[in-house]
Amino acid sequence: MVQMTREQLLQELQGSQKQVVKLLESMADVQDWQPEPLEWSFRYIAAHLAAVEQECHLRRVMGIASGDRPRLPHYANTAANFSQMDLHESLADWVATRHQLLNFVRALSERELAYVGVHEAVGPMTVMDTLAEILEQDQGNLRHVYQLIVAYYEEAL
Repeated sequence: MVQMTREQLLQELQGSQKQVVKLLESMADVQDWQPEPLEWSFRYIAAHLAAVEQECHLRRVMGIASGDRPRLPHYANTAANFSQMDLHESLADWVATRHQLLNFVRALSERELAYVGVHEAVGPMTVMDTLAEILEQDQGNLRHVYQLIVAYYEEAL
């Protein structure tokens, strides 16, 4: 992967989120559709993205930037019940938390960017490493949501 500057990475994160939000918002009228009974609906995906940003991404970045060399355990919320969450509200929460994350990172010194946390599966990670990982997740989410939309329209035919 090509090394990006902090601002380039922050711009990419903002842009990738906008793409995912746009796709999910386009499916708001059918937010409970799911391709199979055990797969997540658009509602669940939106709520999951909001939860991960708040409970994992923001906390990890803040923990690493503190300089305390935090241990970063595996994060999963696959057992969460998001059935009462509205897609639009979840997306608004995700956008707000991402905004908070980006502003936090913009304010960090070069020294704070160099601090490390230790992910149990990946090993040492800086704030920039974590942001690159978040971007990779965004890109995977974008592909997944796009595939679900295609599946929805194929089923509707």
